Amino acid sequence: MNVIKCENIIHLIDHYKVRKEVFIDEQNVSYEDEFDLLEKERIPFIIYDNEIPIAAARLNVQKEYTKIERVCVIKKYRNLGIGKLIMNYLIDYSRSLGYKEVYLSAQTQALDFYEKLGFKKFGNIFLDANIPHYKMKKNLE
Repeated sequence: MNVIKCENIIHLIDHYKVRKEVFIDEQNVSYEDEFDLLEKERIPFIIYDNEIPIAAARLNVQKEYTKIERVCVIKKYRNLGIGKLIMNYLIDYSRSLGYKEVYLSAQTQALDFYEKLGFKKFGNIFLDANIPHYKMKKNLE
């Protein structure tokens, strides 16, 4: 399995399908909260198991840092290292672009996963789509 930068409409549709299944169907996030007007300003990524889309994430490239967003893995593919695969790819991708820091907003239930990847939480807990989150960052130097 490889991480693919979405470069055609099929990849993009599959990216959205994974996010819909995880965030909207499973976590009851509204369409309005999940799909925003910033989609075209983000870089979407997808992972397939053969031709089945199983994981997705998007990257928000800013002037001083990147932010990893919308990381998700289809339920039956969790705990197989796929989340770690896409995260390490996005961290390396950010580093290859010359960035020294990467940020994300983590659901509280996923803090341990991100901490094992070297992210540190900061600030206060906040709600995003009615789900508790913390901001996290990782130094890439």
